[in-house]
Amino acid sequence: MANQTAELDPQILSDLITLTREFRAEKSCQYLSARMIWEYYRATRTRRIAGDGEFRLNNNQLPLYSRAVMLEPDLVGVFRTRRIGIDDDTDDGISDKERAEQAEQAAWLEAWGMQEDDQ
Repeated sequence: MANQTAELDPQILSDLITLTREFRAEKSCQYLSARMIWEYYRATRTRRIAGDGEFRLNNNQLPLYSRAVMLEPDLVGVFRTRRIGIDDDTDDGISDKERAEQAEQAAWLEAWGMQEDDQ
């Protein structure tokens, strides 16, 4: 995460942290939507930053920014997150994609009353 955090724009990160704190104070709820804050920021603040229309918030960066926001002690766990990347390997060396395919195949075989050896 340290290398990825270094690539994030510090001004955007600071603004997102501020917005998250503001929304959390207003909503008084345990979890917030990172997407909601991202889109609010996009709609209200990016026009001010880039008058030339070239500034864009890359949606692929949302998971990185949301995790960076949660590095703040008072914002730990404010967003629910998923693992980044479908092909992240786990300790057993099987990727999430392979694991999902295996589960789908096992469910199909079970639905048809078969086992892997019956194929």
